[in-house]
Amino acid sequence: MIKTLFKFGAIAAVGIGVLGGGALLLAGPHRTKAVIHKFHDDVLERIDECIDDPTALRSQLQELEREYPERIAQVRGDLAELNEQIRQLERERAISDRVVAMAEDDLAKLEPQLGEAVARKAGTGGDGVVLVSFDERVTTFDRARAQVQRIRNTRLAYGNRAADAQHDLAYMRQQADRLQELLLQLEDERAQ
Repeated sequence: MIKTLFKFGAIAAVGIGVLGGGALLLAGPHRTKAVIHKFHDDVLERIDECIDDPTALRSQLQELEREYPERIAQVRGDLAELNEQIRQLERERAISDRVVAMAEDDLAKLEPQLGEAVARKAGTGGDGVVLVSFDERVTTFDRARAQVQRIRNTRLAYGNRAADAQHDLAYMRQQADRLQELLLQLEDERAQ
């Protein structure tokens, strides 16, 4: 009986060698490795399905338990970084809102004076020098008009910044909520 088993084993080994060599020649080394890897994974999966041993299950659970602290720490770090970015963006938006408000105040003061200066200039036939007073300074009509345009440009630029920051904040807050949910889920799973 041992001779028969030995013969069968030898024939099987030769057969596997011939099949492996043929596969290597036909499919190439990369595909052959992939097939062997797939076969190996399938065999391990079948073995795992048959294991009813509580110690094996405990070891798998212990391995998962070792992974949770690292994953939880990574999510906490990502959440902290995102919250810091949100804080900075909120600060930037608040600054932009203040600049827009200051520009609107300046325009509310300067535009009526510029309108009056236009009327005075028209009354003189455009020949006389027209002065405009703003922020305790007196300036020429042309400089005042240029100042109004700069203030309008500043208001527009900072208004756009504030709008972009608001849009980004909405997206970042959604991301923070998702990370917070993931963190709670991981902590719950770890506790279980």
